[in-house]
Amino acid sequence: MRVLDTQIAEVELLKPHYEKLLREQGSSCQAVVKKACKTGGDLRFFLNKLVKAEENVKDAVLRTYPPSEHAQNVTKKMQKIIHALREEEARKIFG
Repeated sequence: MRVLDTQIAEVELLKPHYEKLLREQGSSCQAVVKKACKTGGDLRFFLNKLVKAEENVKDAVLRTYPPSEHAQNVTKKMQKIIHALREEEARKIFG
């Protein structure tokens, strides 16, 4: 799959999620997410799909533009940190 195609697929995944968020009102970002996603399971389901879409983009980029080993290691660290931050935020919102 081409890089552009994977990026488009990621955007198409994000669009309905952001539409749901924008329809809600709340006193904080966490409150809006809680209203839009309803349950922690719903949020984690979306986040799992997002991780897969991000991996598809990353894989397509790596096939097209092979980076150095250092760049690959930095990317792996970034992905782990992003995953941890998302999990922490989901726990804050839904417990």
